[in-house]
Amino acid sequence: MTRDKIDESRSLAKTNTRKQVIELRCADLFMTMSDIAKRVNISRQRVHQILLEEGLPTKHLIKKYLYKCPVCGTVSALKFCSVACKKKWQQIQIVCSRCGKLFIRDRHQFFTNYRHHSNALFCSKDCANKWFGEEYGFKRFPNHIARINQ
Repeated sequence: MTRDKIDESRSLAKTNTRKQVIELRCADLFMTMSDIAKRVNISRQRVHQILLEEGLPTKHLIKKYLYKCPVCGTVSALKFCSVACKKKWQQIQIVCSRCGKLFIRDRHQFFTNYRHHSNALFCSKDCANKWFGEEYGFKRFPNHIARINQ
């Protein structure tokens, strides 16, 4: 072989390996640079150089699981696709047991405060106090006589 043919075959091999590295990175973002290097038979450092030259991400995604966002249904590597979806999921809409008003509580606050009071949920302290007065106050027990100690 002549010198020109050897140089030409080397340049073709370089372009083929470059194309393979780019294709592997674009096809699977979870693949590490070591995995790409083993498949293409080049060093990990060379894979890193090629990815930098092409402007592709050099770090692989750590999680190999895809989640469906419980709020909007978008599929991503994180449980929630955005901070807005996470905040929306953390809020629960509740109807007040006394006045029927719709109000919002944080999920954590709801489960810590309302564990024991599952039969009645209130939008404010005023509604809670009025409800307890109606349910357990003197109007419910008309035969009750208050005794005054003298």
